[in-house]
Amino acid sequence: NPDGDAMGSTLGMYHYLVKLGHRVEMVFPSEYPSTFGYMPGADNVVIFDVDPDKTKEVLSNASIIFCLDFNALERIDKVGELIAPLKKTMVMIDHHLYPSDFADFMLSDPTASSTCELVYDFMLMMGHEDLIDKPLGECLYTGILTDTGSFKYATSPKLFRIVSRLLEKGVDDYFLQDAIFNSMD
Repeated sequence: NPDGDAMGSTLGMYHYLVKLGHRVEMVFPSEYPSTFGYMPGADNVVIFDVDPDKTKEVLSNASIIFCLDFNALERIDKVGELIAPLKKTMVMIDHHLYPSDFADFMLSDPTASSTCELVYDFMLMMGHEDLIDKPLGECLYTGILTDTGSFKYATSPKLFRIVSRLLEKGVDDYFLQDAIFNSMD
């Protein structure tokens, strides 16, 4: 059941990797709330519960698998069972406690507000903050907004610097607050 952080981090990474010239496919175990359908690229997600054959095809053809907003393959049910035996390079970016050691590269920080915050950090580590634009920023901002309860929980000075940078990129806080919290799913 993908939440705002799972959606935002996945779509943010999608836009980032596409900008770098990669062919990117996104997979979720189950459907996401329609509340998050406003995010650019949401309609490109392959959902295992809807199309298990397409999910298997995507995963078997992948060269790298990014695991975002979960820290153990068991957390993604049948999709985790599909991924486990694959001999693929795996990157895990997550903020939850006690990550499993299943990935080749892990960016794990339980003090982070959200996985979206860590995806932003990842882009900075790669030297690509300049690739963050409004659509990508809206995805990251969504996950930050939802996982912090509109900045009530898990905040830090670092987080507010990131949010400030996203607003400078054109992210519309009012639009996103309204789209997330004033719509019924």
